[in-house]
Amino acid sequence: EPYTSIVPLAFVLAVSAIREAFEDYGRYKQDRKTNKRTSLVLKSGKFVETSWADMQIGDFVKIESDVVIPADILCLASSDESGLCYVETANLDGESNLKVKVSIGLTQYILYETELETLQADILAEPPSNELYKFQGQFIQNGQTIGLVPDNLLLRGCQLRNTKYIYGVIIYTGNETRIEM
Repeated sequence: EPYTSIVPLAFVLAVSAIREAFEDYGRYKQDRKTNKRTSLVLKSGKFVETSWADMQIGDFVKIESDVVIPADILCLASSDESGLCYVETANLDGESNLKVKVSIGLTQYILYETELETLQADILAEPPSNELYKFQGQFIQNGQTIGLVPDNLLLRGCQLRNTKYIYGVIIYTGNETRIEM
């Protein structure tokens, strides 16, 4: 009579294991698809298409209108003269209204890749976190320190809207992005 309880239990465990394997395979395929996506990264003075998997913390990126943001990025400059940009966060919070983000005051006037290439600054940021609306850090350039706030951070998965382009620097990438935590 031990078979009457072992066989159903083994069947349930086998079905659960098969279901988990299918879900893992689905996540694996989605990860590969995501990592093959490309964005513009500054390399040797020019922006070149680079896969999301090859992006690293500290890379300078150019995000153009209607493009999905590949990593958590600190907004350095915007095509808007006031340094503003607009992002749609529907992938993060389900809200379709646009959120206003702002570039850092010291860098908002950067117009060309060459200015990015020569930019010398230190960025201190909090450890990776899953808090979508909280962020603290410091941007230090030529002895000047500016506090960083959530409005300076463009999160992975958002889309740039109503802004021709922004320049930014990657703060968190991969599993350390807010959307992945």
